[in-house]
Amino acid sequence: MDTGISSSIKDAISHEVRNAVSNLQQDILNSISSIMDSRLSSFQSNIRQSQQDISQSQMYKIEQTVTDNYSFKRKGNENQFKHECRVLSKLKEADVNLEGPDLSVDSVQTAKAKIVEGMELVKERQKLADSSELGWKVVSEYVTNPIADDSEDEKKIIRAQNRAERKQKAEKSKKIVPRKAPFTREKTENINPSWKPGRCFNCGLRGHWTDNCPDKKKISTFKTLFNLPILTNSICSNLNDTEHSSIETDGHMTVYCNNKVSFKSPLNVTVGQPSGIFSPVGQLKSKLPEWKSITSNTHILDVIENGYKIPFKTEPKSELLKNNRSSLDNPKFVKDEIRKLIEKKYISEVKERPFVVNPLTVAYNKNKPRLVLDCRHLNPHLFKFRFKYEDTENARDLFKKGDFLFSYDLKSAYHHIEITEIHRSFLGFAFVFDGIMRYFVFNVLPFGIATAGYIFTKVLREVVKHMRAEGKRVIMFLDDGLGGDNDFENCMNSSFEVKNTLERLGFLIAHEKCHWLPSQSMDWLGYTWDTIIGRVFIKEKRIEKAENSIRILCREATNGRLLFSARFLASILGQIISMMIVIGDKVRLHTRYLYDCIMGRASWDAPVKMNPDALTEILFWESSLRKLNEQGVDLCRVDHDFVSDFDIFCDASDVGFGGYLSTQFSVVTCVDNSEMSGNWTSDEKLESSTWRELECARRVLCTYESKFSLDNKSVSINSDNKNVPHILKVGSKKSILQNIAVDIHNICSEKNITLNSKWLPRADNQYADKLSRNTDNDDWGIHGELFNYFNGTWGPYNIDRFATHYNTQCTRFNSKHWCPGSEGIDAFSQNWDKDTNWLVPPPSLVPMVLQTIQHDKLHVP
Repeated sequence: MDTGISSSIKDAISHEVRNAVSNLQQDILNSISSIMDSRLSSFQSNIRQSQQDISQSQMYKIEQTVTDNYSFKRKGNENQFKHECRVLSKLKEADVNLEGPDLSVDSVQTAKAKIVEGMELVKERQKLADSSELGWKVVSEYVTNPIADDSEDEKKIIRAQNRAERKQKAEKSKKIVPRKAPFTREKTENINPSWKPGRCFNCGLRGHWTDNCPDKKKISTFKTLFNLPILTNSICSNLNDTEHSSIETDGHMTVYCNNKVSFKSPLNVTVGQPSGIFSPVGQLKSKLPEWKSITSNTHILDVIENGYKIPFKTEPKSELLKNNRSSLDNPKFVKDEIRKLIEKKYISEVKERPFVVNPLTVAYNKNKPRLVLDCRHLNPHLFKFRFKYEDTENARDLFKKGDFLFSYDLKSAYHHIEITEIHRSFLGFAFVFDGIMRYFVFNVLPFGIATAGYIFTKVLREVVKHMRAEGKRVIMFLDDGLGGDNDFENCMNSSFEVKNTLERLGFLIAHEKCHWLPSQSMDWLGYTWDTIIGRVFIKEKRIEKAENSIRILCREATNGRLLFSARFLASILGQIISMMIVIGDKVRLHTRYLYDCIMGRASWDAPVKMNPDALTEILFWESSLRKLNEQGVDLCRVDHDFVSDFDIFCDASDVGFGGYLSTQFSVVTCVDNSEMSGNWTSDEKLESSTWRELECARRVLCTYESKFSLDNKSVSINSDNKNVPHILKVGSKKSILQNIAVDIHNICSEKNITLNSKWLPRADNQYADKLSRNTDNDDWGIHGELFNYFNGTWGPYNIDRFATHYNTQCTRFNSKHWCPGSEGIDAFSQNWDKDTNWLVPPPSLVPMVLQTIQHDKLHVP
C-alpha cells in the first residue's frame, strides 16, 4: 500500500515537472520569436526608409532636371520658377535627412548643408533682383562677368547694366522696323491697295496721305515745267489747264476744274447776310499778300488762303448728339449767341443734318458765359501735334529791370481762322427754335476743338518771328501780347509798329484791353510786371479769390466738416498751381496730399475726405500765400551758381550718419564744432538709403542751426544722393520722405534761412562719408533697472542731460547732435538750475560736469 501511494505521487510529480518544463520552453520560444520579429521589423523599416530617401532624392533631381528643360514664354518667369524649384529641392532634401527615427551626426550635417545652399540661392536672387528696365539681361551680365564683391557691387551692377544696354541697342539696330502709320487702319470694303485710311493733312480729302496728295503732285509738275519755287496751292489756279477730273469721297464730290478745288456740299449751306457788324471772318485771307511778305511757311499760307484742314487721324462716324444740360438750362442765352454768330458769319445754317452734330455747352469764364462747341466725339479722332506756348517764364527772359512795357489783345482770336469747306460738316450743332430743330455748321475755328490752340499759336508765331526779326521784343500767349524796350521813346515806337503790323495782317484788336502807352508797371496774364524794382507779383484779385476759397474750406473744417466736393478742392489746387511762377517749387512741395485727395474721387461732383496732412497744407497756404507774393520773384531768371553763406556736406551709411560745415567766416574754427556723426538705431538701419540720406540732412541742418544760429543766412546742403536735392525741391510721393522734406522747409521758413540743395559726386564727398562710418564709443547708456533704483532713491529725475532718442531714460533730454525729441543741443549750453538732472556723461566729459556743478552751485544728493 505504501508502495502504491508513493508510485502515484512520483507520477504526479513527474507530470508537473514535464508541464513546467514545457511551459518554460514555450515562454522562451515566445520571447525569442518576439525579439526576432521586433528586430526584423526594425530592419525592414530602416531598409524601407533608406529606399524612400533615395527615391525622393532622385525624384527631386529628376524634377529639377525637368523644370530646367521646360520651355517658358517669358524669360523672367522661367528664371524665377527655376530659382524657386532649386530652393525647394534643397529644403526637401534637408527635410528628408531630418525625418529619420535615428538622427545621426552625418544626417544633421547634411541637412544643415542643404539649408545653407538654399539660403545662398535666395541671397543670390535678392542680390540680382531685377531693378533695371533691361530685366534679366543685366542679371546675365552680372553673373557671367564677376568683377568684385561687397563694396564694389554697386559699380559692378552699373557696369553690367551699361553692357546690357549696349547689346540691346546693337540688337535693335540690326532689326528693320517697318514704318507705322500714325493711326489705325479702318475696316472698309472694296478698297484698292493704294487706299489710305483717315484724311490727308494737305487737302483734307480721304483715300490718300500727304506724301501722295494730288495737289502736291500737280504743283511738283508745274515746278518741273517752269522751274519755279512752290509757294502755295493757289499757284495751280494760274494754269490754263482745261481738263476736269473728279474723285468721289464719302458722298462729297470734289471737282478739279482749271486746277481749282471747288466743293459741292450736299448740305445746301446758307451764308449769313451782311449786317453791318464788323467780323474777323475773311480778314486774314484778304491780306494774303501781306502774309506772303512776312513768311514763306506754305502750311500757314494755305491755312489763311484755303482754310484750316482738321488733321483727322481716323474718320469719325456720323453722330447726332444731344446738347448738354448747361445749354438746355439757358435757352435764351444760346439763341441770342447763335443769332450773333450768324450775323458775324462765324456759323451758317444748313437745311440738312450735318455729318456730325456736336453738343452745345455754356462755359463760365470770369462770371461771363460763353457758348462752346463740345467736340468730345470729334477730338479723339484728331492728330495731336506737340508744341509749346510762350508764357510768363519766357517773358522773364525777354525783359529786364528798367524796361518800359506795353500790352495788347486780339478780339475774337480763334474766329480769325476759317475752316476749309469740306470739313465744316464735322463741326455741326443743332438747337430748337419755336419747336423746330435747326442745324448749323461752324465756318471758323470754334472753342472746343482740341487742335484750336495749336493752329492759332502756329499762325501767330509767324507774326512774332517777323516782329522779332525787326528788333522788337514781343511775346504772345494765344491772343494776349506783351512788348517792351529799354526806354520810353523806343518802346513807344515799338508799340506803334506792333499795332500797325497786326492791323496790316488783318487782325481785329480789342483796343479796350490794350495798353499801348508804355509803362513800367503792367498787368499781363494775371501777374503784375514791375520793371522799376525788377520783380513780378501775382495780381491782388487772384490772391483775394484764392484766399476766400481757402478761408471757406478752413472754416468748414474747423466746424468738423471734412467732406468737400472734388471740384471745389480742384479749383483751389488749380489756383495755387497757376501761381507757381512767383511762389516757385513750394507749390509742388505743399500740395501733394491735397492732390492725392482729389485723385481719390469717384467723380468731380462726388465728395472726398480731407485727411489731416491735406488740411495741414491748406493751413500753410492760408498763412503763407500773401507773404510769398509780397516777396515776388526776379524779373530775370538767374542762371549762375547759388552762392551760400554756409555749405553743409552730409552723407549716410548703413551704420550711421555724418557731416561737416564749411564757411568763409571765422566763427567755425574748431574741428569738433564743425564736424558731427551719429549712429542709426536697429529700426533706422532697415529704412531705405534715400530716407537715411534725407534724415541725415535734417539732423545735420538742425544741429548746426542750434550751434551757430543760421538765422537769415543762406545755406547749401550738399549730398551725393541725387534724390535728396530733388525731394527737397519738389517733395516726394512717399509720405515718410515728404514729411522730412516739409519739416526741413518749415525750419528754414521759421529761421528765415534761404535753402539750396545740390548733388555732388561721391568722390567729392569722401570726408562726410568717412564721418558717417565712425563708431561713437561714447554712445552708451545704463540699464533701466539701475536707473529705476537711483530714480526711486534720489529722484524723480525729469531730464537726461547726456542721451539720444534711443537711450534716454527721461522724456526730456539733451543730445550731442540733433535727433528726434531732443530738447537742446550741447548740455553745457543749457540751464541746469530748475531741473532734477540725470547725469551719465561720457568719461571724457566728467571734469566739465564737475566744474559745471561747482560753478552753478547745484545741489548734489
